[in-house]
Amino acid sequence: MNARWLVRHSRVALVLSAAYLSACEAPTVARPVAAYSPTSLTNGQLYRWPNGSTLRVWHIQPADSTRDVFRATQVALAEWNAVPRLREYRLESAPSLERANIVIVDRSTPLPLSPAASCPFDARGSTGYTYFCVSGNRALRLNTTGGGATDVSVIIRLDVAGMASQAVLESVVLHEMGHALGIGGHSPETADVMFGNPTARFLSGRDVQTLQFLLGERPQFTL
Repeated sequence: MNARWLVRHSRVALVLSAAYLSACEAPTVARPVAAYSPTSLTNGQLYRWPNGSTLRVWHIQPADSTRDVFRATQVALAEWNAVPRLREYRLESAPSLERANIVIVDRSTPLPLSPAASCPFDARGSTGYTYFCVSGNRALRLNTTGGGATDVSVIIRLDVAGMASQAVLESVVLHEMGHALGIGGHSPETADVMFGNPTARFLSGRDVQTLQFLLGERPQFTL
């Protein structure tokens, strides 16, 4: 039986089943305890990328905005790249849309990918929205609107026009990237990037601790 979650504000859209992964994704070293729940928005289902992944991020700059999505993306990549302890993943810019794993796009830009029919895309009025759709134990790869294959499984949709400053944009992109990496929950602390209404510009020790915890856990599905 499939279940669907649509999480308000920084929303994660996904369809889950009860499949589990092989032992190769089991913990290998002692990890810190999570500072806040990484699964509170996903009904206890933990997700992340397979160990050793190189994650390529493609951004699309809105044509009519003075806000710099490229800069916000680079800030997020640098911050989250500092977290892995055992090279569990590496974030870098993608050479093309088709080669990307994660795509960042503003709501003013036509979506260049076709969401899965089993998981409708519904960003509504959210400032930030993280989307992926899971079948079995893995997130689905999405096709372009023209039907071409891609490596993309995660879309981050932004409302850049609704952001008061570049600083707000950078906070939101940093927050949404946390969801894209596996934090399926919000922190109750305003100083954390993963607070539900983010204002932090840099990862807190609690953000780092929470992601390092989940990188050592066996996920219910991978991205």
